Amino acid sequence: MSMKLYEVSAELETALARSAMIAEENEGIIPDSLSDEIDALQLAKEGKLLACGRAYKNRFIEAEAIKLEIKRLSARAKTLENSADWLKEYMQRHCKPGEKVSDECVALSWRKSSAVEIIDAEAIPDYYNNIVVTPSKSEIKKAIVAGKEVPGAKLVEKDNLQIK
Repeated sequence: MSMKLYEVSAELETALARSAMIAEENEGIIPDSLSDEIDALQLAKEGKLLACGRAYKNRFIEAEAIKLEIKRLSARAKTLENSADWLKEYMQRHCKPGEKVSDECVALSWRKSSAVEIIDAEAIPDYYNNIVVTPSKSEIKKAIVAGKEVPGAKLVEKDNLQIK
């Protein structure tokens, strides 16, 4: 049964620790069997990392393809919505308020409704406005890089795995 990546990594760490202890006890000499075990574990780890990298690339590419398909389908949906809106407006122009038309598939009729129309957005009290405040990370980063102190924020360095 094949070991998982985390198991190979743990075994490799254990083997390296053992080799360090044995090397100290034997004037730097490590038995060939342990050296072979370390080599095999390193190869297994590398193989598993490469397999994970290939799986990552495949999933990333599939996700990008799905995003493109979503974009295409969204554009198609928008076209259909626009066409449906045009048809509704066309019918409204030719069907008088109060008039009813129907068959076994569709029924056209009128109903009363109400909607709020904003005449002057500036005159609306703040209580009725939705206000969302979010920090601008790009502006904060520019300020910190320029040497300014931004309370509540700091610049952190990260290591990011690059997969090509």
